[in-house]
Amino acid sequence: MSRSLYTAAPTEGASAVREEMHRRHIRHVPVVAEGRVLGVLSLRDLLRHDLQVKTRRSRRSPRTSRAACPRTTRRRR
Repeated sequence: MSRSLYTAAPTEGASAVREEMHRRHIRHVPVVAEGRVLGVLSLRDLLRHDLQVKTRRSRRSPRTSRAACPRTTRRRR
């Protein structure tokens, strides 16, 4: 059992919580506000969040069509 419990505030950023979890080697963190537990945040939750953010960013960036990309290597039979 841990003696000093690490808790996260609801206003704390996802990257800051993820870094602290990594540093402390923990996978679950209670989210606490005004002395009450609001929920438990897991490492999997944070990884899903990161994936969603990256997916949103990639959708916003302009895509290059396949026709515009020259083929650099060709397979020979």
